Amino acid sequence: MILNSIIEGELKDIQASEKMIDLLELRLALIKTNYATKNDYEKNEVEISEMKTAAQIEKLKQIATERKFVFEETYGRFIEELAFEDKKIA
Repeated sequence: MILNSIIEGELKDIQASEKMIDLLELRLALIKTNYATKNDYEKNEVEISEMKTAAQIEKLKQIATERKFVFEETYGRFIEELAFEDKKIA
């Protein structure tokens, strides 16, 4: 039987992934601040950080999509089990 805590845990994982995506997207926006005033080394570091951050975002989006799919399956089974238990009681 699927427990409510499993559903809640999966939902928290999805929310954490989405929060991290938001934070990384904010990093991308902020990282270019005052780009014109930076020296070549700092510009290089900004570009490296941009590439790494973009890769992290893409990976997290894939993970979030997978977690949502798993959540939907788990939640569907949870609802089915509740309906089955209700029928047994009635």
